Amino acid sequence: MNSLPNGNLNVKKRYRLRANVAIAVIVLLVPVVIHGARSSVDGMRITPEKWASPDNPQRQLFDRFRQEFEGNDVVYVSWEGCTLDDPRLTKLETNLLRGNELAEIGIIPFERVVTGAGTVQQMTERPLSLSKASAAKRLEGFLVGPDLRTSCAVVVLTYDGNEYRRESIEHLLDITKSTTGLTADSIVIVGPPHDGVAIDDESVRGVNLFGALSTLVAAIFCYYCLRSWRIAGVILGLACLGQGIVLAGIYYAGYTLDAVLIVAPPLIFVLTVSAGIHFVNYFRAQPETIDVELALQNAWIEGWKPCVLATLTTAVGLCSLSVSRVTPIAVFGAFSAAGLILTVTLLMCVLPDAILKWPISRRSPELRKKSKSLNFLSQSVPAYPGVITGTFAILIVCALLGMRHMRTSVDVTSLFGKETKILRDYHWLESNIGASVPVEVIVRFDQNSNTNISEQVNVVKQIHSLVEDVDGIHAAMSAVTFLPDRASSGSTGRVMRQALVNKRLHSARSSLDSLNYYFEDDQNQSWRVTGRAFATEGLSYGDIGQRITSRVEQLLNSKEFQDSGIQVQFSGMMPLIENIQVMILNDLFRSLLTAFAFIGICILLVLREFKVAALVTILNTFPVIVIFGVMGGASIPIDIGTMMTAGVAMGIAVDDTIHFLCFYRNRVAETRQPVNAIKESIQTCGAAMLQTTLICAMGMLVFASSAFVPTKQFGLIMAAILGAAVVCDLVCLPALLLLISRRQYAEERSQLQASEDSTSQSLPAPAVHETLSS
Repeated sequence: MNSLPNGNLNVKKRYRLRANVAIAVIVLLVPVVIHGARSSVDGMRITPEKWASPDNPQRQLFDRFRQEFEGNDVVYVSWEGCTLDDPRLTKLETNLLRGNELAEIGIIPFERVVTGAGTVQQMTERPLSLSKASAAKRLEGFLVGPDLRTSCAVVVLTYDGNEYRRESIEHLLDITKSTTGLTADSIVIVGPPHDGVAIDDESVRGVNLFGALSTLVAAIFCYYCLRSWRIAGVILGLACLGQGIVLAGIYYAGYTLDAVLIVAPPLIFVLTVSAGIHFVNYFRAQPETIDVELALQNAWIEGWKPCVLATLTTAVGLCSLSVSRVTPIAVFGAFSAAGLILTVTLLMCVLPDAILKWPISRRSPELRKKSKSLNFLSQSVPAYPGVITGTFAILIVCALLGMRHMRTSVDVTSLFGKETKILRDYHWLESNIGASVPVEVIVRFDQNSNTNISEQVNVVKQIHSLVEDVDGIHAAMSAVTFLPDRASSGSTGRVMRQALVNKRLHSARSSLDSLNYYFEDDQNQSWRVTGRAFATEGLSYGDIGQRITSRVEQLLNSKEFQDSGIQVQFSGMMPLIENIQVMILNDLFRSLLTAFAFIGICILLVLREFKVAALVTILNTFPVIVIFGVMGGASIPIDIGTMMTAGVAMGIAVDDTIHFLCFYRNRVAETRQPVNAIKESIQTCGAAMLQTTLICAMGMLVFASSAFVPTKQFGLIMAAILGAAVVCDLVCLPALLLLISRRQYAEERSQLQASEDSTSQSLPAPAVHETLSS
């Protein structure tokens, strides 16, 4: 049996030393990581309004809207039988204002409470003096249902109340239960703060429950592939540590875990498992005739470079995301890259020593050839490289066509299953009260507008009517809703009537300000018009905003309002979120292009051929293009978490590609036989690729059993991306390399033949005859 030379007898000690240092680092990291990861998950919070930078125009509009009027921190509360005559509704308003304090954390949770009953009562008094029926009609779709009886309470949270939204919502529910005598299941409660708490709960549940189940499934399949619990435990243990490192890093750096950053831990898990499986594969590919130490040394010589290069290439690609204008994407790129490098470094220090302690069986070349799937691929791919490459090109073109139909989704109702309580509550509220998604239009009159308050109300009234008639808007409310009709009298002159109207309107400004539909400062007088759209109809709030903007601009461009100093702005939470999603989509594609440029440079360093590196880099877009093309063609909406799986696909595809290219390049350099090199690469590297795909895909499919749509979709898309990546690396990549190598060697042969022909022509005739005879 072959063994290590005398000069290398200290190899075992060197591996042991590396492992001891790494273990010491791990021991120091574990308590810090556990605390940070747990705190990060417990503090998970969806705050999309903070994803855009403060200098983003839509963010600035929204921040100004919150300062002048109110934010998106509104919760609707109702129940079956809640009507304008239900005494519990009036009592709830009183109790909420009376108990408006969270003493344990020292905050005031509720800014104001508005009920249909209380508002109708105010509108029947002076100065409006409406009948109850008329007042209810004005509030239809906001505080009163289509039957003009069913009603609700609208609770506006303070800034502190929204910061501690979980505690505020729990306090609200406790007071509502004690006031109405109903259970939590019987109370209808919807609104962005409540939605955020529900999303946070489901996300944490996904991390804890499905994360644990995913790790268990991955462990089972890892053992199935490696046939060693100890080696599988080392790889999976460090992969889990890598997840914890990323979560802890986010916490200690002062960032909040959210729907975008939650994708980072699974990425680290997948890439760490991939690196470990590939290194084990280099060891298992060594001949059985040599001892463990020499086999490990050979595996290290063959495997350290592709493992390090794959890690660095992926890290560089991830770092490119840190230039994004969207904070969570930038944080995702930076922390994923740092966590990946640290985790794989620890793995490469610990894993060789673990293999020395607990050797695993190696596979002879004959055994490798018995793998039916790999053997089939190794025979089929070299036979039809042109057909395979052409087929993949057609698939990419079709997928690109499908990507043109990609659409994003910001609907809360699309995040939850049909039978969940939050979705039932939305359907009940929108069926019995009205649309629940506010779309805000702000009308501003500057100091130079030269319009009196009566003229301003006239403009607001016209814009109110325009907004109400826009397709997708089902109700509108503004200051006009709470103002009396214009005074009219046949015996009163026009000037006196106008003076009377202005006087009444001036006296009503304080009540409009308290209702948050009017705001005045030193520079502007601002009026708010609120349209309502259904959350359950899957509308595009961007399209609604464009329709509103178009109609309002048409009104303001008329002769009546030219040079009037009127400015109209479209604002609100939904337009902001949609703007952020579009920006995320654009930034993500731009960042991915940058990432693939950097990855292309790294692959160029490996292949040292520009054309080949460019083709291989383009090939790595295949998983992203195909999966997102299918989603676009099938009209499956893409949310923010789904978008981030593109970064995961990039890391997975590049990782396997680097290993395959390094192995193939070494073999073709030794044998000068591309076909044999491709066959051996498929049979050797393919085993690790299939194992990585099986382990990680089965682990990701666990998430597909979640009732929370983003978690479910994430698991399915991740598994699909893994499958597409391995098909690309085991089928299309070898075919492409064969086409390139055949052309290259054909040119070399033609040059060699031309050289031989020129040499033979320069020889004397007998010499030529002798040369041909030989």
